[in-house]
Amino acid sequence: MKATYEGRVPEGGLYALFAAIAELFGRAERALFADRHVRGKALAECKREYLRRFGLTARQFNAVETQVRGKVEAAREGSGVRLIHLREAAASAQRAIKKAERDLRRPKGAAARGD
Repeated sequence: MKATYEGRVPEGGLYALFAAIAELFGRAERALFADRHVRGKALAECKREYLRRFGLTARQFNAVETQVRGKVEAAREGSGVRLIHLREAAASAQRAIKKAERDLRRPKGAAARGD
């Protein structure tokens, strides 16, 4: 037997707290992406800095790092799929160009006669 429970947050100051936490985690996530994947900083160096800079616990930092790593991996996988689609589109465009060039070289009356 499965049971589902629903909890409701009472109206009030909790939403402001949740919004502030989300903003903090968003800033930490963007900064971590820049430090790790743009500037090439080591993870341990970032962790020491972020625990002080953002006031995160080690567990919270690990969660932010997991989010960033997942997004980077997803972007890499997605870029491979996009590359395949772009190659297919380029090949299709090349075929269309060749057909258009053949049609332009063909005499005007030849298409009507079926030559």
